[in-house]
Amino acid sequence: MEKHAISKAMALIVINEAVKGLLDKESIVCHGEYVPGFKESSYKGGDEKDTEIGILYSGGIDEERGIFLLMKSLGLLPTQYRDSITLHIAGYFHGHGSKDTRNAFEMSVKQLEASGLRVMFYGTLRKEELESLVERCQICVSPQLIENNFSVYSFPSKILFYLTRGKLVVSSAIPAVLSSPFANFLVMYSQDKPERLVEAIVKAIDSMGSYYVASLKELHTTLKKEHQRFKEEVLQLFKLSR
Repeated sequence: MEKHAISKAMALIVINEAVKGLLDKESIVCHGEYVPGFKESSYKGGDEKDTEIGILYSGGIDEERGIFLLMKSLGLLPTQYRDSITLHIAGYFHGHGSKDTRNAFEMSVKQLEASGLRVMFYGTLRKEELESLVERCQICVSPQLIENNFSVYSFPSKILFYLTRGKLVVSSAIPAVLSSPFANFLVMYSQDKPERLVEAIVKAIDSMGSYYVASLKELHTTLKKEHQRFKEEVLQLFKLSR
């Protein structure tokens, strides 16, 4: 179905440069939403003195999107962080084997809770509900697996969903993220190992104020620049496809 749609299209909007390189038609890249929803002088990532820290995962609940890696990593959190953290999960089960995935997910949640970590699962949320949840959390995590063919041809749009709301984001260093204009605004890790991910999360917690406040104004400028770039390229695409 996708190949048929591509064959009929005169021009395309794609998720990253790797996909663009596969096509023999005019195309442009859109990573997600670019319009910043915060002021240049604002900071929504949290305060270094916060006693409660919300960590958010939202999206598909499966192996390749990294939720199980995230839960394993949080099981390795040092004791001094564990009591102050709540893991918030908003997501959905899908595809073949979703029943087994749900069972594995519920088991992982129980193991985390047994270790003393609070876990809140909301299921699928409407956009406004997710926005409210993002607002309440200090750190958002995009743990999509790096060593996965799916990651070569994707870009987690939730990264932009979080950044445009002025949030501190921990992300796996998948190729499309590393080469994006937003790489410098993320706390990244480079291996699909719980030890590497928990290191990135601890780094984010320890630097919630100083790390992100310094780059928030630059992020605002970059988002506006990418939004303008996308608008101009869309107009050019329409001209070429007439």
